[in-house]
Amino acid sequence: MLVDPERGTKRKVQDNQINVADRTRSKKNKDDAYYALSAMKGIPTSAIEPWENPKWKKAMEDELQNIKDNDAFEIISKKKDMKILPHRWVFSIKDDDKYKEKLVIKGML
Repeated sequence: MLVDPERGTKRKVQDNQINVADRTRSKKNKDDAYYALSAMKGIPTSAIEPWENPKWKKAMEDELQNIKDNDAFEIISKKKDMKILPHRWVFSIKDDDKYKEKLVIKGML
């Protein structure tokens, strides 16, 4: 008996039978697929690429302005006992060819 966690259902499976849908792809294959899709759509894969493209640069400037306008953070001087949160930019191109990015905190807080 196998339990499908998404559906919460049980289904009977023979000992030597594994459905193709139940197989997971290796992390390497997922990374390769993401890189191929990113390269095809023009999504930056390095930290320098967005600064070389005026569309990405404008999108990043707009995001920073939105963060400032919404008072999402306050610029202060760093003290010795303060920890800087790890962060990164996440880039995507929407279906209407709109360049979107988000500044996100990495990991769990």
